[in-house]
Amino acid sequence: MVYCCIGINYKSKLVFCDEGIGEIQYRRILEKSEMFDDLKFKYGNGNYTFIQDGAPAHKSHLTYLFFKK
Repeated sequence: MVYCCIGINYKSKLVFCDEGIGEIQYRRILEKSEMFDDLKFKYGNGNYTFIQDGAPAHKSHLTYLFFKK
């Protein structure tokens, strides 16, 4: 599996996954992609919209706390 994020004038680093994606692995992938650092640098803190679907790893309580932090 490969993870990446795309947007207007933006694409994250590709992150290759060898295992299933649970909530812990999902957060590791987000950190490994460095996309939030890149987006903050490119657009400023909080000046972008991050959208995800309703996959269990995306909507877990710990993932919610990760995004809030």
